[in-house]
This record gives sequence, C-alpha cells and structure tokens, in this order.
Amino acid sequence: MQVKTLFKLVVTGILLIYVGQSFAQDTLENILARMKPKDVVQIHYIETRHIGMLSSTWHGSGYLYSAAPDTFLKHQNEPEEDIMAVEGMQLYYSKPATKSHHQMRIDENDNMTSSLAALKAMMTGDLSYLRKLYDLQLTTSDRGWRLQLIAKQPESNNNAVQVTLQGSSEQAVHQMEVLLPDGDRSVYVFDPMEIGLVSTKNKITDLLGQLKAE
Repeated sequence: MQVKTLFKLVVTGILLIYVGQSFAQDTLENILARMKPKDVVQIHYIETRHIGMLSSTWHGSGYLYSAAPDTFLKHQNEPEEDIMAVEGMQLYYSKPATKSHHQMRIDENDNMTSSLAALKAMMTGDLSYLRKLYDLQLTTSDRGWRLQLIAKQPESNNNAVQVTLQGSSEQAVHQMEVLLPDGDRSVYVFDPMEIGLVSTKNKITDLLGQLKAE
C-alpha cells in the first residue's frame, strides 16, 4: 500500500483521538491544550463517506480508541473489519478480509508524510507548528463553535486536507468533516465518549498485539 493511501487512512485517524474531549473554552490555545488524551478513551462513530469521482455514498461504523501518551486506534466493524493504529511515529494497518497488513515509520522530514507530522502536532498541542502549515479558523456563536484547518499551500502538497470540527462549550465535539484532495468527503458523527474503562484498556492491548504480530 502506497504512503498516500496510508495517509488517507490516518488523516482522520489521529484527529479522531480527540473527538471526545470537552472544550470548555472557545480559544485555539485551550482547544489544542485539551486535545491530548489523559486516559483511555472509547468512542462509537458512524461515518458517511461521499466518494466524489464515483458520485456514491459509503457508510461505515466502529469504535475509536486512544490512550496516553500517543496511541490511537480505529477499529471499523461495518461494513467489514478494518484496523488502523498509530503508536508514537509507527503506523500499523490491517484488513483481515483481504489479508492486508502494513507497517511504516512516519518520517516528519519526508514531503509525502509531512502532513502526518502536522496531525501529530495536534496530539501534542503544538499550536505554533500547526500554524506553520495550516490556517486555523475558529468561529463561535451561541450554538457552539467551529474550527477549520486548511492547508496553506495545497497546490504544492498532494496530501493537503481540510478538516472541520464542530461542538459546543457544554458538550464534547459531536461532528467532524474531512475533505480529501481527491474530492472524497467523510462526515463522522460521534456518540458520547467513555473514559477509563478496563475493557477499553484490554481492547487497545489486544488490537495492538494483533497488529504487531502480523
């Protein structure tokens, strides 16, 4: 699997670590400061993917898992099993139905994976690094807030993406939209997060063990 394809799998992946975090203050600094998970998190999601070139719609669902300091997993259950994980700078991917297994090291200095470095910066709350690569546009209203990340030079980066997060001051983020450079658009709707469950810790351990053994 090419790096570009793996990138598409990760674009939403690292971002989705944070969808269950509560954003009580509507400032970029406080939003970024809250994005790193402080405990194990489990979130059920429903994804609707609009495939631009095919003019069709794809539906999927599953669970997102994250653990401090820098582990994320996306376990898709429907329509078929699909597992992706990022641990530190190592990426793992598995699709049991096709017996596909991939591992790669994310290189922050590589042009193809430079956007992954930017997404990782979100995990560490590195606002200054994000501002080098993205225009961060935060708007607020009585109904909530909306945060957009737009690549500053999409014409020179085939992996440029646009991400929009929406939430309210009282509740966790409830929706995320990811627009990929090939025209595909994914919309995620999230259930309330579950934090600190022993079953979540065990699931993360099991999935990582499965990915690393392949």
